[in-house]
Amino acid sequence: MEVSPYALRFRKRHAPRLLRENLPLQVAEFILPPYEYRAAKAYGLRCRVPVIPVDSCLKSRVLLRRAVELFSAENLRRLKEEDPEGPLRGEYALARRCWQDGSMAQWFLSNGWDLRRERAMARRIRQILSRHPTKRLLHIGGWMHMLPLPGTLFHLLEDLGPERRLLEPLTFDENLSNKRLRAMVVRDFYFWFYFRRAHPGP
Repeated sequence: MEVSPYALRFRKRHAPRLLRENLPLQVAEFILPPYEYRAAKAYGLRCRVPVIPVDSCLKSRVLLRRAVELFSAENLRRLKEEDPEGPLRGEYALARRCWQDGSMAQWFLSNGWDLRRERAMARRIRQILSRHPTKRLLHIGGWMHMLPLPGTLFHLLEDLGPERRLLEPLTFDENLSNKRLRAMVVRDFYFWFYFRRAHPGP
């Protein structure tokens, strides 16, 4: 799963202090462990399937140093006024276009793609597969990592015969009465996943 051990420790340590009433749902969900991790973990506990974080701790440290920007008065005001479906529509449209148009995907990835992070995740996934050669592996991660271009995670694991799927986005439902559930839905507007299955080659 595309989350790092450091990111999980960071949220476990700081969530009790940072969570408070009236935070925008986007910020509250950022403070908690990622929704995709919580959903996978619940499934894993129910079905006795391990959920393993494979992302880079170093990258997480860099990104989480900027978390303080989320709590600026200007950002909190903007998020409360923002239509949560706007980012959803834009991001999903971009993902579909990049999947269909290789030249656009190439241009998109040429702007600051972290190849070291891709290689680190690929190594970790290969290590997991080598320890469990008869098992199937499902990786949950961002759509950009799954573009079939040189240097991406998908490309680095292509010899394993992976399948990739772009999940359809959830629809925001104002009628959801449970605020916690609504927050989980909003999480999907901001984080995009591919499900892929990797298996050892012949």
